[in-house]
Amino acid sequence: MTDKELRWVQKAKNGNQQALNKLLKAHYESIYLLAYSYVKNEADALDVVQEATYKAVNGLSRLQQEEYFSTWLNRIIINEAKRLLVRRQRENARQTSDEEAMASLVDLTELQEHDSVLMQEIHGLDDKYEEVLLLFYFNDLAIKEIASVLGTNENTVKTRLARGRELLRLRLIAQGYERQGLK
Repeated sequence: MTDKELRWVQKAKNGNQQALNKLLKAHYESIYLLAYSYVKNEADALDVVQEATYKAVNGLSRLQQEEYFSTWLNRIIINEAKRLLVRRQRENARQTSDEEAMASLVDLTELQEHDSVLMQEIHGLDDKYEEVLLLFYFNDLAIKEIASVLGTNENTVKTRLARGRELLRLRLIAQGYERQGLK
């Protein structure tokens, strides 16, 4: 770090907005490239830079060793990039889960001509599976809403939904509806 940058850091820590702007401009290209190397797209890299810059500005007064400003800023960029990647991964997993649920809903809908048999089989399941299947498929409630209604957590609802579907599928196969492809 140059002496000039070190002075900018010291002034920025004391509230000098002009010094802060100079400091951020001096590091912009390198932090953008670092963010881009993690997230691999321009829009996400810009989001990472924006969020990291915000956090850096708010946390600058807590920076103890001014000569490590660059290292500190890079660490914030890396953490924000990783946070964004985890968030994207969760969104993709949630989307996949939603698509699987929709496929299962389509499979159940195909059984409409056998509604009475289907309802009979659903009612024959253990109460904990029956209620989540009915709330999910027939009341169109989201997993989060079902968890709220039942006073349980979302993972429990997901587990009961998956097990209930499997038990229902097995019961329907036993009734001779195996070609329906219930998942």
